[in-house]
Amino acid sequence: REDQRMSRARLKAILSMVLFVAVVIGLMPLAEAEEVSSEEKKNVYETYRKNYTAGGNADDVVIRAADHISLQDFQADTRNEYKGEKNALVLKSEAGSVSWEIAVQKEGLYAVNIQYASLESTHARISFGLQVDGSYPYEELKNLELSRPWKYAESIRKDERGNDLLPQQEQSFEWQSCDIYDNDGKYNSPLMIHFTQGKHIVKMAFTQAELAIGEV
Repeated sequence: REDQRMSRARLKAILSMVLFVAVVIGLMPLAEAEEVSSEEKKNVYETYRKNYTAGGNADDVVIRAADHISLQDFQADTRNEYKGEKNALVLKSEAGSVSWEIAVQKEGLYAVNIQYASLESTHARISFGLQVDGSYPYEELKNLELSRPWKYAESIRKDERGNDLLPQQEQSFEWQSCDIYDNDGKYNSPLMIHFTQGKHIVKMAFTQAELAIGEV
């Protein structure tokens, strides 16, 4: 009987040790996941925006698209004029990147406005990421989009009963400009980027391009 009690005690001890190890192993992925989630949260726009306060009035920083300092993987065409816009950069390929150097006179938060014209494409949207000095300031800048505008091919007509007949739509290739927003629609206002005073490199990395850029 004494031997049986000792065997049972050893068995309980072994089972307790196995249970302890299983619990520890089970908690490790959870702890790692929480750590990753916390790290990702640091890089989102909401957290980034809280680190900076809007400065006073500052002059716009205007980038002429044709003044790029680097162009990668693009079949590009820099023109003196494209559809009435001078110094345009026409990016005919789907993917590639273009970089510019800018000089910021006053430190602060800046919205990014892009003047562009869509080229003929089978893709519904223009997709790209925006880097500053070789990295993405926050996660939302990795996946940005510009719309490809459409228009009616002709004016609205009426049938013999007086009902409106909507004409077919076609792509519009006219110039337009828009600020950049997050793709998920979490924020009502345009995304802002903090720039210190001095020179910086701004890079647009496209996964779906086929557009002309006038100014940024």
